Amino acid sequence: MRQQTTDQTAVGSGVEESQWRRVHPVTPLARTWAVFAAFLAFITYQNIQILHEIADTGVVEFFGLKWIFIGIFVVILLIILIAGFLSWLSWRRMAYAVTDEAVFYREGILNRVQRHARLSRIQAVNISHPLIGRIFGLGRIDIEVAGGVDSNFKIGLLKTDDLEALRREIMMKSAGAKREAAAISIPEGGAGTPATPGATTPATSDQATATTSKVPAEFDDRARLIFKVPPMRLLGSLVTNIGQILGFLFAFIMASLAVGSMALLGAPGTAMLPLLFSAVAMFGWAWSQFSGNYNFTAYVTPDGIRVTSGLTATRAQTIAPNRIHGVTVRQPFLWRYFGWFKVEIIQAGFVSNAEDKVDHSILLPVGTRDEMLQALWMVYPDLGVDRPIDVINFGIEGEGAGFGFTTNPEQSKLFDPLVWRRRAIALTDVAILIRDGRLTRTFTVLPYGRLQSTKLIQGPWDRKRDLVNVTFNMVQARTNNAILHLDAQQGVAIHKEVSRLALLKRSKESPSEWAKRAFPAADREAGELFQERVPKEAPMTVADDSQASDTQAQVSQVRGAQESGENK
Repeated sequence: MRQQTTDQTAVGSGVEESQWRRVHPVTPLARTWAVFAAFLAFITYQNIQILHEIADTGVVEFFGLKWIFIGIFVVILLIILIAGFLSWLSWRRMAYAVTDEAVFYREGILNRVQRHARLSRIQAVNISHPLIGRIFGLGRIDIEVAGGVDSNFKIGLLKTDDLEALRREIMMKSAGAKREAAAISIPEGGAGTPATPGATTPATSDQATATTSKVPAEFDDRARLIFKVPPMRLLGSLVTNIGQILGFLFAFIMASLAVGSMALLGAPGTAMLPLLFSAVAMFGWAWSQFSGNYNFTAYVTPDGIRVTSGLTATRAQTIAPNRIHGVTVRQPFLWRYFGWFKVEIIQAGFVSNAEDKVDHSILLPVGTRDEMLQALWMVYPDLGVDRPIDVINFGIEGEGAGFGFTTNPEQSKLFDPLVWRRRAIALTDVAILIRDGRLTRTFTVLPYGRLQSTKLIQGPWDRKRDLVNVTFNMVQARTNNAILHLDAQQGVAIHKEVSRLALLKRSKESPSEWAKRAFPAADREAGELFQERVPKEAPMTVADDSQASDTQAQVSQVRGAQESGENK
């Protein structure tokens, strides 16, 4: 038998050469064609006047139009040959491998790079098809790894038929590796017996079987539909968004000025290009939103919520529920007449894809009330209140106090004349609920167990009116994670209570537990999902009398520290 060779260089060591698989040959070109096109357009735009001057010198008459075109063709051919040769060299170094321990990927000609993801640390394996990939029937594998955004990487391009097979292979081996890791972590005597620190625990028969067996676990790829966004509703959501309407108006004015200046005033076309580019950019943003969220569909899978979308470029992403650190429901002004809502999430450790221009923080781009409730329940089935649907509706549409919400004091209307009556906060058993916004209503859910820290901020104008701002620091927060211009005493009490609860509420739902409750719920009505309950701890709205002196002391301490800082 021929002995298998092994790459013994620093990059690639540990994986036999026969285990490496190549990506599609068009991959290097797919990565760089946009850069070359932009560079060529930039050079042409910057030197178009020079080309006019050269043409006026009589070069065309001297050499003849035929030889000039031949020269241009030769230059383009040389560029293509050089780019093709470099792409071939780059492709020769691009390869990936899937072993029993990790997924590897290597690339680079002079500067060689290798990345790997341990199977037990893989959170999700997603599939995306960029525009050029769809043209050639190619796609890419995106591997999400626990441990931060720098740990994630991509493999591809690969043929579409090979993508699902590779994803299934990785997920099967990952499930087996996680099963082995879980078996090894079980101490002697069962799951309920703690291991002695520093002691070596002998493996049980089940553990030995799990650790020695390299047979991948069965991969459960069931999927059940949750909701699907119709294209006409998505289009309607864009044209009824006030911000988008203003953007369209601005783009129309810019385009009209550019065309009018060229037609009536005789302005040169090159001088009007910036105006035209501004108009195209505004329309381009709307197109990217429509194209990126086209045919948006969400499924329940054993690994989490699987989302597919895209028109020119498609993607299939699995959102692990235990990586969602917060949810915000938005309702722009004109959407109220159609009963539409948007659901956004804070997702830890995910790298946004710059190539397909998709916003991966969206769980529902535009949906009905039932779809919004279903999306919210899939993430947080228990809000810690006894009438959850009423609380959600009041948090989105309500005004003033009620359902445990504490509103901003009247002295804050100088800073927030439009929203001070709506802005409110409620603390439940499990989460912080924040209501905000007048034209665009927002309702945010921040679980205590996901908070990184809380912060009190009181500026000089806030101090004069006895107000304070409370900020809740989250991982990669893009949602509304602060409550502004609260009564100072109430703000300090909320800060103290949230800090206490954040240390206690650290439990989270495992993927298997999530799948067990989510699969049956995919076919149920939204009103049946949230169960009526009585909270274990009453939501806090005002400070207790027993805590009044402590709260007032903390207010004075905050003021004193800030005054001391100003004096310094």
